[in-house]
Amino acid sequence: MEGRALPRAPAAEKINFCLSLPLSCKRERVQTMRWQDRIIIDSRVLVGKPIIKGTRIAVEFISDLLGRGWTQEQILVEYDHVTREDIQACLAYASDTLKSERIYLLPENTTDASHRE
Repeated sequence: MEGRALPRAPAAEKINFCLSLPLSCKRERVQTMRWQDRIIIDSRVLVGKPIIKGTRIAVEFISDLLGRGWTQEQILVEYDHVTREDIQACLAYASDTLKSERIYLLPENTTDASHRE
């Protein structure tokens, strides 16, 4: 297989399947998903969790399914009102949220008896 070039995908397919393509494809300029067009936060729906617009499906739920090994195809079959673009928007939202997250480490509490040796 060494030296064989991969067939080029049409531009629209590159957007939808970029996560599953080899690193060489990811380096190409690919249109960025605007998750803001598909993900909303409404305090009246699921206590304000981010959801796919027009549904009661939380970004957290889709991320959890993917994390448990579900494929996009399985999600699309089970939740037929969800699109590939919705799944991509969930991943883009999660990525942006994690990138903006800041973690501050607290010093260990040496007076806590439960942590003594």
